[in-house]
Amino acid sequence: MKKAILFSALSLMAFAACEKEFSAMEDQSAPEIELLLPHLFEATAGDSLHFEVRISDNDQLHDWYLGLNNLSKMTKEIHWSQHSHSQSVVLDTSYYLDPSLSDSHFQLQLEASDHNGNKSSKKIALFVKAKG
Repeated sequence: MKKAILFSALSLMAFAACEKEFSAMEDQSAPEIELLLPHLFEATAGDSLHFEVRISDNDQLHDWYLGLNNLSKMTKEIHWSQHSHSQSVVLDTSYYLDPSLSDSHFQLQLEASDHNGNKSSKKIALFVKAKG
């Protein structure tokens, strides 16, 4: 009986040690968000604004989000999200800046997460100036 209790106790300690070792190996790196375009954070009304973003993870992405918010009018101009299991994605899109948008403040919002719950985000301010 004492041997059985001792064996159970040793087995439990070994299992706990393995569990700690496993949790130490768990991915704790958040996805990386890299803004490739635009290089300037000021645009001109009447032009198109081209966005190119690379999102990558050391293991596997879970989902990502790209949003363009017009802070001057309190509107969401782009709302683009997707569930993904790839290791890297490149988001490539454009948005036409209507001439009426001169002197407007925008915010590009980027978010990504992986399957271990690691999250990253970036917010980038953009200003749209009048043409001319």
